[in-house]
Amino acid sequence: MDVALAMNCDCIIVNSGGKSERFMKMLYPNLPPHAFIHYGNAVGETMEIGREKNVPKMAIGIMLGKAVKLAEGNMDTHSHKVTVNRAFLKSLAKNSGCSDDALQVIDRFNLARELPSLLNEEDSALFFPALLTLCHKHCAEIFSNILESVLLADDGKVLSRIKS
Repeated sequence: MDVALAMNCDCIIVNSGGKSERFMKMLYPNLPPHAFIHYGNAVGETMEIGREKNVPKMAIGIMLGKAVKLAEGNMDTHSHKVTVNRAFLKSLAKNSGCSDDALQVIDRFNLARELPSLLNEEDSALFFPALLTLCHKHCAEIFSNILESVLLADDGKVLSRIKS
């Protein structure tokens, strides 16, 4: 982040790794390479560093596997620290108006990245924005400057996007 700021980047793009970085570079093609920073599993720590360094604008690319943990408030998404909470996801789906079919999908998926292919279009349109809203809320509680959150499918499709 220090390098990006020293080189006058007013927008820093944080993402979990190489795959999400490729997708975020497609969304921000005019930004230089040093504007893209990996957070790995340390979402909360990255938001704190952005706050401490007074980054003017940050965008976070979140893959589904991280999002299903981050939405619940887990700011470190490492698999040794937190696992997917299906009860939480089912509650989120139900509260966002998803069908009973969506609740069954949540009971049986193996990997979060399967959700876009398992949920129907109507449930996807309800569930993914609700999921990202919670991710965004938790990040914005730490990083209060301009923040954009992008929920990404495994194939790079943008499932939801929030700007604040």
